[in-house]
Amino acid sequence: MPSRLHLISLTQCSLNLSFFMFFSKFVFTLSLFSLLYLFSCAPVLAEQTTEVIGSTQQLQKMQSKYQELSTKLTQMKVPSPDYLQTVVDLVVSGWNINPEQALGLADIALPTLRQQTAYQELARILVFVPKIYLERGEFNLALNLIDEGIEASEQSKQERLKADNLINKAYVYKAMGKTVMANAILEETLQLYKKQGINKLIGQNLNELGQVAKLNGDLLSALDFYRDALNYLEDDASSQEYGVALTNIGEVYTELGDYKTAEQYILRGALLLQDSQKSAQLIETYRKLAHNALGQQDYEQALQHIEKAFNVMDSTSQGYRKTKLYVPYSQALLNLQRFEKLKNILDKALTMALEHGLDNEAIEIYFVYVDYYLAIEDVDQAATVLQTVLDFSSLHRLAQHKLFALRKLANVQSGLGQHELALKTFRQYHDDYMAWLQDQKSNKLIEYQAIFQSHERERRITDLENENMQHQLAHAKTQQEKHNWMLLLAVVLLTVCFIVIRFYQKRKFFNMKASLMADMVKRKNQMLADVSHELRTPLTALKLTVEALQYKLLDDVDEAYRSLDRKINDMNNLIGDIYQLAQSDIDSLQLNRRYHHFPSLLAGWQSELREYVLSQGFDWQFNNLLSANFSVDLDNEKIKQVLNNLIANSCHYTDKPGVIRLTVSNRNRNVRLVIEDSAPGVPSQDLERIFERLYRVESSRSRQTGGSGLGLAICKSIIEGHGGNIKAESSELGGLKITINFRVIVVEEQ
Repeated sequence: MPSRLHLISLTQCSLNLSFFMFFSKFVFTLSLFSLLYLFSCAPVLAEQTTEVIGSTQQLQKMQSKYQELSTKLTQMKVPSPDYLQTVVDLVVSGWNINPEQALGLADIALPTLRQQTAYQELARILVFVPKIYLERGEFNLALNLIDEGIEASEQSKQERLKADNLINKAYVYKAMGKTVMANAILEETLQLYKKQGINKLIGQNLNELGQVAKLNGDLLSALDFYRDALNYLEDDASSQEYGVALTNIGEVYTELGDYKTAEQYILRGALLLQDSQKSAQLIETYRKLAHNALGQQDYEQALQHIEKAFNVMDSTSQGYRKTKLYVPYSQALLNLQRFEKLKNILDKALTMALEHGLDNEAIEIYFVYVDYYLAIEDVDQAATVLQTVLDFSSLHRLAQHKLFALRKLANVQSGLGQHELALKTFRQYHDDYMAWLQDQKSNKLIEYQAIFQSHERERRITDLENENMQHQLAHAKTQQEKHNWMLLLAVVLLTVCFIVIRFYQKRKFFNMKASLMADMVKRKNQMLADVSHELRTPLTALKLTVEALQYKLLDDVDEAYRSLDRKINDMNNLIGDIYQLAQSDIDSLQLNRRYHHFPSLLAGWQSELREYVLSQGFDWQFNNLLSANFSVDLDNEKIKQVLNNLIANSCHYTDKPGVIRLTVSNRNRNVRLVIEDSAPGVPSQDLERIFERLYRVESSRSRQTGGSGLGLAICKSIIEGHGGNIKAESSELGGLKITINFRVIVVEEQ
């Protein structure tokens, strides 16, 4: 009911933050949620909504184990050690299957365990017995047993059992509305679980912290906790705990009114929970889906979700929990104006709520009765029910429900024309509301005081116990302001640090960029000078030859013309080399890549290279280590150009008599070509630079010996254009070893 939720939300805001801070957080939350949704996976298909049905396979396994233990128990002698152990196991495995029998067995086991000081087993059984009393709303009894369990776990030095008992205590405090104490205990259990390194339990703990934050109206913190829970549970993203975290995120979106996004998250979680043996979680998921459907005014869909929850309850002997679902069920029927069915449901739900002592649910049902009578225009009967609600809430000390009932009764009385009575009722509402606010403040301060004492977080609590309520509130306000100033100071310092670091990085980047630009200009200038020198040499020779021909100084004119042709060819080759490297620099190197049968291709290369090497007066060695018959994707002419350049270099620089070797192999879908020659070698300090443009090992080499100095650079650009690499190292033959690796597609052939 919107008006009642609005009342609770305003109360929580008045106790924790100013309205301005709350509103700012809320706006920031909306922005963050919009960004967070980007990482979610593809939406769950709409038809899956009607197919999410809880599987009972796991539950059947639990019931089978429970039945097996029950049979084993009847065959044992009393009181043997095995008998007591079996009783404990039965309580642990059957507390949610047969709660009544579990309590009976606990009554048998607990006195003996206490007498024998079997602290570990005592702590273990007390993890589960309080859960039954929690379900029944018997909070004080549950707390007493939990405290005993915590003491027993400390005596047995079992950190895991202590954490399990403590988290039960947090569940009870949360159910009692003591969210501050619940949050403090959950923070403690979170540290215990982190110390043990159990990600699953850490994720569950974070889920509970998110629930408490949501109850306090802090949706941003709730989302942070749920997101952290997903991170710890991501190792098993198909687990039911992961599903619970997803449904919790969906519930936050529902509170924000983003129903479509909420539905997607809840459905993703439901798909993980449908095989869960914990039917309570699946039931809660259906309730969340129903709540989302009510928000979208899709009342038929809400009915379907709640009916699925009823089916799960029927199959798991949890029918008494139906009362908690009758409220949204009746709200959907009310909006669909199915009044006859609604009246029957309300009568049944109220009877069940009163039988099980579910006071809150009973009040909720009474309020639906009021809306029902108002819908059928029976205002007198609505006023009568509201008076019953007032008496019931006063008897059971349900202050918030009483406040809402007073406001609604004042409206009904006003509608009946009883304005003086309505004014009196509203004044009573105002007085009770102010008294309730004061009680809430007192209760919150009591919770904080208990937390500070139990954890000894701040010694000032001893002084605060002897001071009046006004001083405590003033001190709390001062602490809040101090915290805000410290937070603001931290933000300013972080901002300044960020600006300084950013400025330093930017300056460093510009300095580096300037250095690189200067180095690039230097290299370009050097290259232009070298290219000019390379062009000047043949041009000078050309000029001299032309002048000799002009003045008829040469006897052999034909040889002069052939010399001119060679010089022109040298210049053309140099210009071609420069052009090819320029294309490589701008990633425009043209490669005509096709699939070639590699063994055949290799045979042709080997034949031509062998003939050339032998003609130069060197020995030729060829090692074919190919282990498969395959084709490769490459530019035949370019690779052949690389091999020709490398073999020509070897012939130029190898002393005669010498050896030149070509080795070919394949491994891991790669092809390797190795070209080696005999002495002389290349100094180790020059090996990494020989692929630089216009670099020569010896500056005194002439063009006739050293060529243009661009050949190896062209080889490197061609190989890298094929996605491969080329490197130089010393050869075992005493000369240079060039290794080429192709990272190309290799297709095996039969």
